[in-house]
Amino acid sequence: RLADALLVRIVRVRSDVMRKPRTVDEARNVRDSLAMSLYLQVFKWLVTQVNRSIAEFSEAHTDAASRNGAHGSIGILDIYGFEFFDAERTSLEQLCINWTNERLQFIFNQETFSVIQREYVAEGLNWEEIEWDDNADVLELIEGKTGVIALLDEECRMPKADEFSFASKLHSIHSKHARYRKPRFSSETQFTVVHYPGPVTYSTTHFLEKNQDFQIPEHADLLGASTNDFVRRYCAAAPAAASSSSAGGHGRGAGGGGTRMATTAMNFRASLRVLLDELGKSHAYFIRCVKPNTTKSPGVFDNRMVLDQLRSGGVLETIRISCAGFPTRRLHRIFMSRFWPLFPRALDDNPDDAKRAVLAVLRGIKVDEEQYRMGKTKVFLKSGLLANLETKRAAAMHAGALAMQRLWRGHRQRARYRALRRASLVLQTAARAVVAASRVRDHRRARACLRLQAAWRRSLVLHEIARLADAAVRIQAAFRGMQGRRVAHAVRTEYWTTRLQSLLRARLAQDHLTNLTVATHLAQARWRGVRARRLYRAMREEARSLDVIVSERDKVKDALEQTNALLQAEVIERRMAEKRAARAEQREQAATQRLAEVEAAASRACQEQESGKATQRRLRDQLAQRETREVELQAKMAKVERSLAAAEGRAAEAEEKAAEALKRVDALQRELAKAQSDAADAVAAAAAAAVDKAASAPPPSTAVAPATPATPATPATPAT
Repeated sequence: RLADALLVRIVRVRSDVMRKPRTVDEARNVRDSLAMSLYLQVFKWLVTQVNRSIAEFSEAHTDAASRNGAHGSIGILDIYGFEFFDAERTSLEQLCINWTNERLQFIFNQETFSVIQREYVAEGLNWEEIEWDDNADVLELIEGKTGVIALLDEECRMPKADEFSFASKLHSIHSKHARYRKPRFSSETQFTVVHYPGPVTYSTTHFLEKNQDFQIPEHADLLGASTNDFVRRYCAAAPAAASSSSAGGHGRGAGGGGTRMATTAMNFRASLRVLLDELGKSHAYFIRCVKPNTTKSPGVFDNRMVLDQLRSGGVLETIRISCAGFPTRRLHRIFMSRFWPLFPRALDDNPDDAKRAVLAVLRGIKVDEEQYRMGKTKVFLKSGLLANLETKRAAAMHAGALAMQRLWRGHRQRARYRALRRASLVLQTAARAVVAASRVRDHRRARACLRLQAAWRRSLVLHEIARLADAAVRIQAAFRGMQGRRVAHAVRTEYWTTRLQSLLRARLAQDHLTNLTVATHLAQARWRGVRARRLYRAMREEARSLDVIVSERDKVKDALEQTNALLQAEVIERRMAEKRAARAEQREQAATQRLAEVEAAASRACQEQESGKATQRRLRDQLAQRETREVELQAKMAKVERSLAAAEGRAAEAEEKAAEALKRVDALQRELAKAQSDAADAVAAAAAAAVDKAASAPPPSTAVAPATPATPATPATPAT
């Protein structure tokens, strides 16, 4: 797309659009035009950013100041110009630069020569006019109605114009102008303008192409479609605006109508007009730059060339005016407000006439009359006089300042002396009051110290008493705990001894009971056998009686019920013994827990005793004795704990033995139950045999009371 915009020319004639390829030179010009357009927009953007960054006011103030025209600015215009190239290289660009320099030189002449001399005449000073090289005719030659710029714009609007026709028209119109020359032995496309530094020869080649502002519509489309945001935002607007102004007049043929074409010269004239307006509104300072040589070589100074530049730039005339004139000027009122200290009486003698007061000051300090001139509203001074007056004023101000300082120091010292005298009285009074207050304070402090010492000693004694009481309580608690553990150990020892004795007695009794039971069973069996045989024989003899058999059966049932009741009582007694053993174990655990609490209290007492060693250095002996007693107590406690552990071991052994005894008692009970069941079976068998015998034997003549079977002995309750 860039190549198409540079190499193809689009011509619009009414509603038709034609594409025409450009030549190499035309494409090069279009390329340069696009580059210059981009450079111009980037330069404008950069200037805007710099102005924003160094602005003195905020955005709101800046807008308000811009509307009122009250904001300040500093502009620097750096243009050298008048480079003496060969004629073929000096084209439209150099003409525009030299045109700007001519305008600036004209402003310099007006500011330096015309304005100063008009001011001298207006103030009524005797002044001899100084001639200088006025360049107004050069400006007329360049920018006049028939000047070079106007003829160039006119030629650009002609369909068949070229550099030859433009040069010919210049030669024909300005051949008699004092500042215009036609080279004799050069090309027909060259012309010479005599500028204030010297003559410069220009070549009209490419004047017409460069003057035509190649801001074509395709440039706006091309920049608007750029992938760079910066180019699309800031650079695409300028070609579009330029193309809208030059639409219909870009080509010099094909219809020839349309609006007036905006040329480079026209745009430059507008920019120059804006620059001149800004310079007219501001206070200009001129810095003249001198080119030392044409080869741009360091250390080379061309005297002739520098002298010509100084002459053509008006520097020599400026120096002559400065030497002959009065470069320093001040209003009478401002001069008096500044320099009245040099001759104060002048202001007193002429309070309402500033001019006479200024003259009186200058005469009073004996200034040479050739060094100044009195105008109507201003006083004009020679170069260097103002610095001399400033030096004298500084000396006078210094002397006055010294006098004022001397008076002020005297006044200040007297006031300081009076203040010091009053302050000394106040200080003496305050010092006496401070001494008296210090004595009272010392007395009160001594009394308070005695009270504090007494209170401190009392607190120490109370603290020691409390500590000793706490230690005594701890020792008593430890001793009582030890005694309690001893009692508990004795109780447990007695309890387990009693239990062991009970178990042993129970075992002996159980063995005796077993033996008695076995013997009883044998005796009962034998006796029952005897009685059964007797009964059998008696019942065989007697008649069989059903009532007797029934009563015997009831007696056997009663005996069995009694045996069951005894067994249930034995079971209940065993359960109660187990509960008593559980309660004994709980009491033992509670005693063990109390023993642990006592030991924890003893350990806390030891920790507190160790933490208090740092604050009880004065009682080392007592503490050493107490520590010895505590060590002994700990040894005793350890011995008690070992005894308790041994007792617990013995108790565990006793419990194991008791468990074995219980197992043996259970076995004996099972054997007893088996024996009882065997006895019951034997009784039942004997009864059955007796019944059978009674049934088969005849009834006896006399009734014999049946023998009551012996009740088996109640077994002893096993010890739990």
